[in-house]
Amino acid sequence: MLLWIVFAVLTALVIIVLVAPLYARKSASSADRADFDLVVYKDQLAELDRDVAAGIIGQVEADAARNEVSRRILSARDEKSAAEASTGASTPAWLWFSTIAAIPAITLVIYMNVGRPELPAQPLDARLQTAAANQDMVAMVRQVEKHL
Repeated sequence: MLLWIVFAVLTALVIIVLVAPLYARKSASSADRADFDLVVYKDQLAELDRDVAAGIIGQVEADAARNEVSRRILSARDEKSAAEASTGASTPAWLWFSTIAAIPAITLVIYMNVGRPELPAQPLDARLQTAAANQDMVAMVRQVEKHL
């Protein structure tokens, strides 16, 4: 009975490991980053106006820099809206249930095809006696050790 409990726990752990990435949502950090970028770009625009008023840079350079900052603002807004849209999406329930049901079913099918559940257990002595016929080197070494 304990063996089946161990198998059930191991199966549950495998399911959790395989299903966890399906549940992971994109963090809101990208939206927070976009907000931060927008604040920085607006400060840059204000700084450009101050630099033009102080005569540090010319109007042509300020217009070119303003265009670049405006492009970055548009890019940050697009990134923010994409991040907000992706955080609302969740994994459908049918995907959870099908994954949870499929893992043990696939495992059982593989075991029934590859495993040998009908094969009776063989004691060590019986395996050592058939070692030469199976050319099992480890078993043949054990047989020689037992003989010596």
